[in-house]
Amino acid sequence: MSGPRWWIIAAAVAIVLAGIALAVQFSSTATAETSDVAGQGDVGVWAQNGVTIIRSEDGIEVSMEMPRPMPGTYAYPEGGEQANGSIHPEIVQGEEEVFTLWFFNFNHPELCVDPYVCRFADIISEDGSPPPAEGGIYQVDGVIVSGSIITMSGEVRVGDPARTGADLTNPLCSHVHVGMAPHGMALDGDDLFTQLTSGVGSPDWWWAAEFEWIDASKGCTPQPAG
Repeated sequence: MSGPRWWIIAAAVAIVLAGIALAVQFSSTATAETSDVAGQGDVGVWAQNGVTIIRSEDGIEVSMEMPRPMPGTYAYPEGGEQANGSIHPEIVQGEEEVFTLWFFNFNHPELCVDPYVCRFADIISEDGSPPPAEGGIYQVDGVIVSGSIITMSGEVRVGDPARTGADLTNPLCSHVHVGMAPHGMALDGDDLFTQLTSGVGSPDWWWAAEFEWIDASKGCTPQPAG
């Protein structure tokens, strides 16, 4: 790998993981859960138990390991302006491709528009006001992949600022979605930095896993609506 690309990757990783203490010591209340990864666009099962999250009072650690979607075998989102207003480079297939890992958290899933079935409307409401479910989005990793397996991981701690929406405040009882976005062939310079640190497309283009909230037997108490 060439020198300039190495430094871009190092800078991107530093920004993506800024403020994240990967060596956190979890408390005795930590619990691990696994979930299957659905195929692109929520079609079938791509990887059984492909995502693991570990909950603690301090935050949620997430890791993904699954077969790589091989170049040209899946649908690529379009580059250009994205729903969040950012500009993504043109997306084409290549031997080395970029993927990013995203964490969607809903502190109070019982208050989602459709209780316990939380969606984007529970992160940003139509009128711009904070939804009562307190949904938020974080990026937790971004990688260049050339082999047959994708491995990504990261952690969101209580109080870490969300990229969009509400910060994580209820890690033991929240509803969690984990999504992997495809960015196409790894480019160079600023374009590579953008690929590694920005969103692209919508969940229709992603591979995703979902974790239900932990029920009352684990000490979670729903908040009353309104």
